[in-house]
Amino acid sequence: MNARWDPFRDALSLREAMDRLLEQSVVSPRGGGPPGGGARGGRTLPIDMYETPDSVVVRAPLPGARADDQGLDVNVEGSTLTIRAQLLTGGDEGREDGAPSEPGVRWIAREIPRGEVSRVVELPVQVDADRATAKFSNGLLELTLPKVQASRARRITITAD
Repeated sequence: MNARWDPFRDALSLREAMDRLLEQSVVSPRGGGPPGGGARGGRTLPIDMYETPDSVVVRAPLPGARADDQGLDVNVEGSTLTIRAQLLTGGDEGREDGAPSEPGVRWIAREIPRGEVSRVVELPVQVDADRATAKFSNGLLELTLPKVQASRARRITITAD
């Protein structure tokens, strides 16, 4: 007996479709090669950002980057922050097509970011770029961006007659 054809049986649920889309766009944004591999096109840099009464603090993981060369660039223009970094690969970058450079090696997972990463983010307030500080330690970049005086909250004292 033949089973009846059900057009919805093979359809993906919305959740499955979104999971696939997210995985394809985040893990392998170029649509080919191993996830996270290669330097073509650059990738979005994840960040943590929080605000204190006096400043905005941004943290970005940059595994393998070095602050002492041209591989790390931070720029603040108005309220726009741009971070660009060239992540080092420790010699395991493989060929241009994403395959490992050693013969007989097949990637099972390749999620550590390699190549160029960048992030442009709109800051929630105006900051004083001249007073900004940056620390880079153990692969973590931490920017402290002091708010301009006009952006800081001020308590207004009320006096009675």
